[in-house]
Amino acid sequence: MKVLKAHARAGSARVHGGRLRSHGPAAALRGILSIAAVLVPSPTVRLTARLGARVVHLVSRRRRELCFANYLIVLCGHFNLGLSLT
Repeated sequence: MKVLKAHARAGSARVHGGRLRSHGPAAALRGILSIAAVLVPSPTVRLTARLGARVVHLVSRRRRELCFANYLIVLCGHFNLGLSLT
């Protein structure tokens, strides 16, 4: 309880009934997430999501499975190579 009270005095939180509460959900993201980090990639994500959905629907299921399997094999090889070099 002493730790909670000390933390409540130091930051932007309050102790209510022995529980530590912040001042809303935005307080949890303060300092971690910037507005630019959200706004800059969003147009690119919208364009690539549409393009990716079109490509996926043009390719057969079997081919998608094989491509994903090859991707996983390459990824595992890259991981193993990194482990062996360190």
